[in-house]
Amino acid sequence: MRITGLVIAAAFAAVTASSVVSAQTTTPAPAPATPPPATSAPAGTPAKPTMSDDQKAKISAECSAEADKQGLHGKARSKFRSQCKRQKQKG
Repeated sequence: MRITGLVIAAAFAAVTASSVVSAQTTTPAPAPATPPPATSAPAGTPAKPTMSDDQKAKISAECSAEADKQGLHGKARSKFRSQCKRQKQKG
């Protein structure tokens, strides 16, 4: 019985040691030095202009004031403000 126990213990040790060795990985490749392009628009397509935070806040305040004038509350107010802000941001 002693030899069987030693063989089992040796087999267990060998399996455990091999799994530790195989769990080690190599270091990942370094990140590229240049960042990817900011937009995925095809060449020749003008970039979409972005609004500053101040412009967005001004539009939001204007839409809130309009919703107040109409006496809107809850979901109706939220829906109105969302549509209003989209329209004002487009042009």
